[in-house]
Amino acid sequence: MADLENGDFDRVIIVGNTASGKSWLSDQMASVLSAPIVRLDDVHWVNGDFTKRQNPDMAIAQIIDTSQMDRWIIEGVYGWLMSPIIEHASCVVWIDVPWDTCQQNLLFREQAQRGIVLSEALERWAKEYWSRKTSSSYQGHLELFSAFGGPKFRLTSKRHVTNFVNDVVCTKH
Repeated sequence: MADLENGDFDRVIIVGNTASGKSWLSDQMASVLSAPIVRLDDVHWVNGDFTKRQNPDMAIAQIIDTSQMDRWIIEGVYGWLMSPIIEHASCVVWIDVPWDTCQQNLLFREQAQRGIVLSEALERWAKEYWSRKTSSSYQGHLELFSAFGGPKFRLTSKRHVTNFVNDVVCTKH
């Protein structure tokens, strides 16, 4: 694990399961670091339509282009979009929280969206995070995280995520 005092947060990758807290963490970090956020859902899906996937070659080209910028926070579950740019990251954060945390966050998301019922398929896909064997699974994220040679942080609870944000704020102010 890396030391926050020596952390380089110019180009941050945040990876984790659906509803693990990636968007919240990226929002908090962006406000402190003044870095633009790229949400991989916006790259993977066409115009926010979760029934229309972006052409994979176009999605990869877009994320590679973005990775050339001096500062960014890229967050998402899609390991196949992280792999081509990981060498450009200055640090990686893996939110590795248990299923019950993700499930609670999914329910909170549903309530925040005024009762819009989230897809059962999304909940099933999130729950299968630990059993899938793809780049967008626990195994895929573990491989991505393990292979990264720079500073990296593995956050295993909501408390760890909150403490991490507080520590980043303290080191950057």
